Amino acid sequence: MKMCYDCGAQGSLEKTIQTRPYLENSGLRLEVEQTVFTCANCGAEHLGVTNIEGLHDVIAAAIMDNPSRLRGPEIRFLRKHLGWSGEDFAKYFKVSPSTVSRWENGKQDLSKQGDLLLRMCVSQLDPIASYHLHDAPDLEKDADMPTRVFKSTRGRWTRASF
Repeated sequence: MKMCYDCGAQGSLEKTIQTRPYLENSGLRLEVEQTVFTCANCGAEHLGVTNIEGLHDVIAAAIMDNPSRLRGPEIRFLRKHLGWSGEDFAKYFKVSPSTVSRWENGKQDLSKQGDLLLRMCVSQLDPIASYHLHDAPDLEKDADMPTRVFKSTRGRWTRASF
């Protein structure tokens, strides 16, 4: 990146690697190493995350490794990782879309069988090939959700902590 998108200054960007919150829209509390370009002219920051698919694979694996029953933000992340809409998920699990919404919002627990089925789907099905990042969710909804940290070494994502 050679030009600031905010002020248009050429060659004024300083590149650093920083651990920052990852603002994807599942509600998980994540921190990842990100490339940060800071404009010397206006101070604007531009963030970059490479190999999003690899990052999401590692996040999904970290969720799957946790033996605890899946919680709302984890269910939402895994559903989106599979590329399913809420309606798709409801159809595959033979429930109503409102039930999926209650699972993802933590208002109703996913059954043990549902938990195992979702884990099996994630382990057996190919995830979507591209991701669209959205605005960050309200992280206060599930404040006791653990923060997970991930780092990238030469474009390969690994868990820094869990």
